[in-house]
Amino acid sequence: MDEWLLKRTPASSREAAGQIPSAVIRTFRSENVEKCIDSFWNAVVSSLQMTREQAIRKREKLAGQLSSPSGVLRGSLLQRTLHHSSGCLKCARGEGHPLWVLTVGYPGGKTRQVSLRPEQAPLVRKAIEDYRDLKQTLEAISELNQFLLRLDREEFKEHEGKP
Repeated sequence: MDEWLLKRTPASSREAAGQIPSAVIRTFRSENVEKCIDSFWNAVVSSLQMTREQAIRKREKLAGQLSSPSGVLRGSLLQRTLHHSSGCLKCARGEGHPLWVLTVGYPGGKTRQVSLRPEQAPLVRKAIEDYRDLKQTLEAISELNQFLLRLDREEFKEHEGKP
């Protein structure tokens, strides 16, 4: 079958015609489609892999997973060692004083550093993870919305050509 036509023929029709073994179709649908959706930044969602209803359901599921952004932090958590220039035995031995720092980069190469108490480090680490998860979820929702816009455009073109 021509590759162009194969891409545009529903998988169920190709399966029924015996061109693709049903085991391959089931494996592809159950494993690869979920991987494609979950790792949206690495894959392009095609209309063969996902219907409008599936995309909307996935988008709603992702939106439902969003937590409150009130506790998120952007940046990196670093552990630094502070060395006093004189008068400290610990520093004289070369040990120094470990300290945690939240570092946040801004446009123009500006960086802000916030010194943290040791007990704040786990909380800050969790807040940074929450920020990254929130950002990843928003990106996934954006990708699904773009997919839906492409479907709208394709459907409009199909209906526009019909009398």
